Amino acid sequence: MPEEKPTVASLAKRISAVEQALGIKRKNSILDWPRDHKLQAAALLLTAFGLGLTYFLYWKPQSIADDNKNFEDRVLTAMKPTNAKIDRIETSIARLDSRLSTLEPFIQLLVRREMDHAAALPPAEFRQKLPLVNAALNAAKERHITLSATTVTNLRSKIESSSPSAPMFWETTGAMLNYLTSPRFL
Repeated sequence: MPEEKPTVASLAKRISAVEQALGIKRKNSILDWPRDHKLQAAALLLTAFGLGLTYFLYWKPQSIADDNKNFEDRVLTAMKPTNAKIDRIETSIARLDSRLSTLEPFIQLLVRREMDHAAALPPAEFRQKLPLVNAALNAAKERHITLSATTVTNLRSKIESSSPSAPMFWETTGAMLNYLTSPRFL
């Protein structure tokens, strides 16, 4: 007759019976503890869950906020010398701007005088002064200096009569066009 294979449960009973007969007390494994101590296991599980919840809802966000604050503090500390330099540059620029504002009427007077003088030059001398005329026209456009109509007309005719191969001819022609097309003439 074929022999039946014993089941795990029947083997466990037989082993228990042999152990009792011999007086051997088997040690419980850690996995048996929750089964034997249900109330304590539930309390321990709830405590672990509460600690995990506290970690993710309170401590972790606080830790991230602290890390961000520390990073921000380090950046601000590293930026202090740069910010100080920027502050000094701003102060210097403000001083230069006030000095330039003081000089502005003199610059306008000088540009007008140079343009009037250039417009009155003979053609040969005018060709030699094209770099100066170019610079004065650029300054007049940039600083919104209005030249007299006579000066503008004389400069245009002098530039038109100059040779295109003269040094700074094309640059000066461009400066004159830029000056004439600036908003005050349109």
